[in-house]
Amino acid sequence: ERLSATRPLYDWLKLQRHRYKVYTSKLIVSRLEVDDHLTEERIHLLEKIPNFIWQESWTESQWETCFEELLEYKKAFGNCNVPIPYKVKPELG
Repeated sequence: ERLSATRPLYDWLKLQRHRYKVYTSKLIVSRLEVDDHLTEERIHLLEKIPNFIWQESWTESQWETCFEELLEYKKAFGNCNVPIPYKVKPELG
């Protein structure tokens, strides 16, 4: 229940983090290629939030656990196209 209520916010934040990663990437030849939805002003607004982090940190064991769960999903369903929401393991979806 709580997950479904916060899912839109989670998805939005995940998108902002992805846009920030793309925006700050050294691999981009030109800023013109970057989605312009994340501006410097928006970056600064997010950075003003106490304890806001751009990158979610995963411990090695968390990564390995999710990887194993993904392998189990692939074995069961034949693909890695985990639906959103995936009620059995919400962290995978």
